[in-house]
Amino acid sequence: MNNDASRRPTLKRWLPAILAAALLILVAVPAAMRLRYAEQIYPGVRVAGIDVGGLTAAEARERLRAAGLDPTQPLELLADAETLNMAPGTDGIALDEEASVAAAMAVGRDRGFVARTLVPPRAALMGQEVAPVVRVDDAALAVALARLAKAFDRAPRDAAIVLEGSEPRAVDAVIGRRLDQGLAFVGLRDVAARGQWPIVDFRLPVVLETPAVQELGAALEQATALLREPITLRAGEDTWQLPPEALAPLLRPRADGTTVRLALDEAALNAWMAPITVVVSRTAELPRFEFLPETKTLKRIANGQRGQRIDMAAAAEQILAAGEGARLVRLPLQFEDPAVSDGASAADLGIQEVVGQSTSRFAGSAPGRVHNVALAAARFHGLLIPPDGIFSFNEHLGDVSEEEGYKKTLIIVDGATQDGVGGGVCQVSTTLFRAGFMAGLPVVERHAHGYRVGYYEQGAPPGFDATIYSPIVDLKLRNDTGHWLLVATGTNKAATTTTFILYGTRPAREVKLGPVVQGKAVPPPPPRTEFDPKLAPGSSEVKEYARDGLTVSLTRIILEGGQERKETFSSRYVPTGLIVAMGPPLEVAATPPTP
Repeated sequence: MNNDASRRPTLKRWLPAILAAALLILVAVPAAMRLRYAEQIYPGVRVAGIDVGGLTAAEARERLRAAGLDPTQPLELLADAETLNMAPGTDGIALDEEASVAAAMAVGRDRGFVARTLVPPRAALMGQEVAPVVRVDDAALAVALARLAKAFDRAPRDAAIVLEGSEPRAVDAVIGRRLDQGLAFVGLRDVAARGQWPIVDFRLPVVLETPAVQELGAALEQATALLREPITLRAGEDTWQLPPEALAPLLRPRADGTTVRLALDEAALNAWMAPITVVVSRTAELPRFEFLPETKTLKRIANGQRGQRIDMAAAAEQILAAGEGARLVRLPLQFEDPAVSDGASAADLGIQEVVGQSTSRFAGSAPGRVHNVALAAARFHGLLIPPDGIFSFNEHLGDVSEEEGYKKTLIIVDGATQDGVGGGVCQVSTTLFRAGFMAGLPVVERHAHGYRVGYYEQGAPPGFDATIYSPIVDLKLRNDTGHWLLVATGTNKAATTTTFILYGTRPAREVKLGPVVQGKAVPPPPPRTEFDPKLAPGSSEVKEYARDGLTVSLTRIILEGGQERKETFSSRYVPTGLIVAMGPPLEVAATPPTP
């Protein structure tokens, strides 16, 4: 115990000296290092594992570059086994060489007294790692990634069949790929934040897109078989050939799950088969009847006709199946029965009385015009108009031509008289208009003639006519009686009259012709002559007669359900002047000269 007691005074005596020496060392060594490395990086400092201790800033830059920390090195990015490059700096990521060296130089110099005292010796003894400074320009990086994606991305491609003329060729499926720009942006910013440089072998996130159709199945073999030789189409006794060069443009390989099936383009098939459709298809036609008022029964004068058309969907399926066996396709048909059977009775149709009728006169008509009136009127005899149906004059008139039996005579075209086929047909449309007028039927479409025609004012006021010019100008009436209407026509050539009678069930209404208001007559223009070399020499012919122009308003008054309503039909007739065509002058014999 005496020894211990004797040591304590000794330690107490030397402890201040020891502490003073230690403090001197702690202060002197860093101070000495600061003096020694005033323009140099402290020993032990490394940038990205590269020792730059004891080097000046310029020397440090050279060593870093020599060791591979080069700010001009492109970024190498991996995407789906491809290497994509980005330019440092311009593409948004760059090594800041000055800032990296400055960070190494700042070790032991940029903190408080204690840090500046302890860090340099510790760096010298244990080493100090400094991460390179990598800058990121967000906007430039986003633009660069978008550019890479535009070049890299590839849409998935389905397996398909391509037709080269009439030769089918297989196209393999291709997996699509898409650069995930959002994840790539975040990943590159993270790498830059950690000070990684150079940036090589950075794997860009890629999204793979599997094509919907991955195989062709039997479609290629089917197409090859279909286009091997022509296919015969048959309907009844008629046949048509569908050759490979015509079939190929109609074929449409369609995706069906993960495989392909062959189909036919519906619109293209309809277009190609349009001439066949004209031959095969027909609309259902109603039977025609005569009404016998005495017995209130119907007499059938023409049978109805069942309508038919090609079932295009079924025809397409049969055409596609033709490559597997016989190359003959019997076109499947769809049938439509007429709305009225041949055995329908008057009671079934509600035909029991006269609903409306009219007789017009055409005295003075040329024989050709009389013939045309009778022929056109007969086309409407026995027709049925369904309840609430719209009756089109042109639809039932048919083609007005010499082939249909019409004769050439004067007609009105664009407000002028000229020779043509079918003159007198407007006598028939006018008579039907008047019958529908007196029946109170709604008039859907009606047009007045361009100028006044005397035939239509024989026993009727002006403005009570209806012109047609198929297919542009039509007369349309709607059957609002709630029952079928039956049309009866008759022409008396000797009396020069034609009659329309509408049979059905007369609604509880009264119809009468109201006031006819005429404007002031417009006198015709002066007469004129025209040369016509086709006329006989010295002859002339009246091409147009002088007529007054006139504006007419005709009123129909309908009393129904205790209510009176009025409908106005307006007509405007232009004046026409006398036009006389003159043939070539007669040749006069030359007088011999006087000697």
